[in-house]
Amino acid sequence: MGRGKSTCVTQSEKLLLILLDGHETSVDEITTCLGGEIVLNRIAAYIWDLKQIGAYIKRNRVGKLIVSYQLDNTEEMHSYALKRGLIAPPIAPLSLSDFAVSS
Repeated sequence: MGRGKSTCVTQSEKLLLILLDGHETSVDEITTCLGGEIVLNRIAAYIWDLKQIGAYIKRNRVGKLIVSYQLDNTEEMHSYALKRGLIAPPIAPLSLSDFAVSS
């Protein structure tokens, strides 16, 4: 194989897919969804990796304890996920004229 960018989904991109809807995602929700796939003690490192690609992630705290995370720039990260192949592209609607054969 030639050299180039990896097509494997990174640990931080798995976290991005959970945060992509833009709603507050609790730490318990992240643990439930990704508990076996990522190292939970490295969430801060994964968020730093996401910041390097342009994600703005807000940490919601109760005192000093982080209780949830929220992605602020969902449109930009949605386009990143599409380009990277992390999510499927939207389905284009077809009409009958698309199937017509010209003679």
